[in-house]
Amino acid sequence: MWVTDTADNSVTRIDPSSGGGTTIDAVGDGPVGVAAGNGAAWVANGRDGTVAEIDPRSAKVVKRFTLGASLSPDGVAVTAGAVWVTVHSP
Repeated sequence: MWVTDTADNSVTRIDPSSGGGTTIDAVGDGPVGVAAGNGAAWVANGRDGTVAEIDPRSAKVVKRFTLGASLSPDGVAVTAGAVWVTVHSP
């Protein structure tokens, strides 16, 4: 399970079996949505117009994709071979 924390700009991976968690800091400014699939967790960052890719094994951000300053992502979904992001219109 993945949980965003907009105040701390972090995401926490929670193990449902143990209840323990691993926090990944600096995922981007204002994480508002997270989805897992295609071997990664994907985080939509609403305040900086980015999507972060997290490697679940290392719990590190491996890449950040910039959508553009005028775009504010607010959701993310993953399908086989694709990552879909919804944005607020400017």
